[in-house]
Amino acid sequence: MSYKASVIKLAINMTPDYVMRCVTNLILKDIAKLTDFTFDLNSRTAQVTFNLSGDPEPITVSVNGFEMTNEDGRHNFILHKAESDRQWVHAILNKVAGKGWKIPVIPRFQSKIDLVAEVLSASDQ
Repeated sequence: MSYKASVIKLAINMTPDYVMRCVTNLILKDIAKLTDFTFDLNSRTAQVTFNLSGDPEPITVSVNGFEMTNEDGRHNFILHKAESDRQWVHAILNKVAGKGWKIPVIPRFQSKIDLVAEVLSASDQ
């Protein structure tokens, strides 16, 4: 693993969850409010609870396993398993879990995508 990827992983692991909630809530203002967030890059798990604007009931999504692969310069993001306490969200997650999402090749951003792939790669475990 490169030095850059190691530093990024360390920064991600050291970022407090409340900072992530604050930043996310700024970005999603008037759409949703993130009320709970846990993320562990080492165990590749995440749990998110949020309220959609206008919806009184919170939605919880749990992710158990994710990675980004690099095969011959082509990147795929794979969500291994995800669940939700809302049936419609759970159904969507079941449709996408276990499948590779192809990341398009954009020459201008390729070095950044390569770095993200290195950080999210499961091979360094």
